[in-house]
Amino acid sequence: MSEITTLIDEQDIGGYKVRPWGIVQLAKLSPVFERVTGKLKSEGITFKDLTDKEGMKLDSLIFILLPEVPSIFSITLNLTEEEVGKIPPQLTIAMLMTMLMQNMETLKNSFGLISVMIKQMTA
Repeated sequence: MSEITTLIDEQDIGGYKVRPWGIVQLAKLSPVFERVTGKLKSEGITFKDLTDKEGMKLDSLIFILLPEVPSIFSITLNLTEEEVGKIPPQLTIAMLMTMLMQNMETLKNSFGLISVMIKQMTA
């Protein structure tokens, strides 16, 4: 992603600049994603469950994501967790949704690529 694209995709939410993740942020977020996907697997929740309106398990997803939100915010916004704790609660949902929407393609592509690589390595 070029710097111009990043600037275009930047969102200002309550004075906080929310930008798409770069490679350094993705590297820092990798353990967070690993924990989330591990918890999803242990709960038996698939990505289809999260996108299928009939079988959506939103309540389970919230409780899986919630402990990871401070780390996601800290890495995405380049803030300490103490600074993240000062973000007004009314901004957090909009910020989290913006982070997910800005990075949805990256997340989908990353998980797809990882799945293919794992299948190739175990074949």
